[in-house]
Amino acid sequence: MKRKIRKILEENKNGIYSHLIVYYDVDDYEYFLRNVSYEEDINEVIKDINECVCRVQAVYNYNLDLTMQLMEHNPYYIEPNIKNNRETNLSNRKEGNMTKEEIKKIVMSGNTGEYSHVIIVCDRFDYEDYPVFVKYGEDINKMISKYNNYQNMSKIMEIYNYNLDLNSQLNESRAYHIEPIFQKESKKDFQNYSKKVEEAIEFATKMHNGQLRKDGKQYIEHPLNVMKNVLKFKKSKNIEELLICACLHDTLEDTEATYYDIINKFGPLVASIVFELTNNEDLKKELGKEKYLQIKLKNMSSWALTIKLCDRLDNINDISKCDDKFKKHYITETINIIEYLISNRKINDTQIKIIEEIINKISIMCKDYNIILEKLDNIKNILKKEKSKLIFKKLVEYENNISNENYKSLILNL
Repeated sequence: MKRKIRKILEENKNGIYSHLIVYYDVDDYEYFLRNVSYEEDINEVIKDINECVCRVQAVYNYNLDLTMQLMEHNPYYIEPNIKNNRETNLSNRKEGNMTKEEIKKIVMSGNTGEYSHVIIVCDRFDYEDYPVFVKYGEDINKMISKYNNYQNMSKIMEIYNYNLDLNSQLNESRAYHIEPIFQKESKKDFQNYSKKVEEAIEFATKMHNGQLRKDGKQYIEHPLNVMKNVLKFKKSKNIEELLICACLHDTLEDTEATYYDIINKFGPLVASIVFELTNNEDLKKELGKEKYLQIKLKNMSSWALTIKLCDRLDNINDISKCDDKFKKHYITETINIIEYLISNRKINDTQIKIIEEIINKISIMCKDYNIILEKLDNIKNILKKEKSKLIFKKLVEYENNISNENYKSLILNL
């Protein structure tokens, strides 16, 4: 949806429209987009939409910074539809408005460890700026909704995040970082790795900015959890590349990031695996999601499959908070994909362990679903056979190594 919105905004900026409204049908949750011309009253249009079986979710204003609006989760800018409104307001501000130097002093004064963000809010009545400090534990999105409020005559101008580099934010013309809070505990898992891993986290955070999971959590928590799963199950000399791929695995699919962004920042290997983890939406629609994923996972490279299974494991952990209908559907889909996967390709020891963890999680959630439990038993039996094959293979390799060593020593003694 964001890509479609961006395309429409780009096509119509500097044109005949003042606003773009995003709204949805409350019965089937189908989304619609509507451009509002300068001749129309934006408040009347919103009122008309909300009075039928629809609800307005977001309002984009062509007279404001479109890039900043696209970074927000659900922007709602219904300022008067006058061309160049933003430039007019800024040029007419009264004296005493904060300078960049004053903002810097305020931002640095709050860098005590108590706050996650500081929001610079503009009072639309007299155009005076003032800071709002956000404590750890407070919901940054609720604070944004509270202060980005036309009725209250307030608007957010900048947001600084104390969990990111403050100097680079202060050097921006307008900082706007509502990324989720990285507590020290979250960083500890990855602090022993190179700066590239940290850069991947910051890049993914920026790209997933404003996105939420089904349970209401910030989206970036999901790639971080996938990274932790990779760290838990996979032992490899290339673990950093795997962690970066896990961190970025949804960026091509769900954000504005491009393949060239990733190849330029993180290299061709990471870009190719992230691309491999990205769904082909047209093919998925043609085949159906389950069939598409069965074929996709069967043909994935070993690294991509390991990350994909870690991704599915985190999704299984999260669905316990979803409604029963979605939970049952997702679990059934997962079982069918795994059953097809282990019946149609070789999987390594790491992948077996991840699948076993997924199955164990599902078993706990599905005690009352007999059909699902029967399928789980079938998967467990197949996994036992696969594990036996791997153990036998390792024994053969070990015996061959022993034989080779004995042969070498025999030659040396001749």
